[in-house]
Amino acid sequence: MSDNVHASLQSSVVQISQSSNSSSKTEKVSSEFEVFISYRDSPDQGLAVALKELIEGAIEPQPHVFVAGAGGLRPSNIGYKPQIQAAAQSSRAFIAIITQQSKEREWLFFEAGAAWGRNQLYAPLLVGTSPSELASTMADY
Repeated sequence: MSDNVHASLQSSVVQISQSSNSSSKTEKVSSEFEVFISYRDSPDQGLAVALKELIEGAIEPQPHVFVAGAGGLRPSNIGYKPQIQAAAQSSRAFIAIITQQSKEREWLFFEAGAAWGRNQLYAPLLVGTSPSELASTMADY
């Protein structure tokens, strides 16, 4: 993993950890997923899984991290969209892995909007791209 990607991952983990620590210790988290990782299935799933493992190993208490292709989606008669919606609704932080392949992916904007509308932490992780290459709504982050 390149030094830039590693530094970005560490920064995202610090932001999530600080956000988690700023909440009341008596607050009960009733959600199954506290962190939602948004990414393009191919070719970014390996990076999403590595980020999931990094977050789960670096934050105490260990948060639940939703990665659709790594056990987040389960066979179901309701389909995948309601499962993604439920995970987004129960998340307290969102990380978007934004690569050249995913930067114009409609789900990226959709999931960012879910975080924005709920006033949740949104941390874009840029890999091989820069803010100037993104739509203004995403570049503002």
